[in-house]
Amino acid sequence: MAKAAKKTFGQLIKFDFGRILSLIGFVYVILEIIVYIQSRFVKKESPGPKDILRNFIRGG
Repeated sequence: MAKAAKKTFGQLIKFDFGRILSLIGFVYVILEIIVYIQSRFVKKESPGPKDILRNFIRGG
């Protein structure tokens, strides 16, 4: 009984971890697209959301 419960719990964690990772990757790609679009339209001299986002990702 304990073995079966442990096995399903492990599968649940693995499944959720995979979902979380894919979700983080998806969000990161969206953020990268937004940053790229902003960097195309915003002048390069001014440190905008791009630099703030990069620092946030590096800090976190």
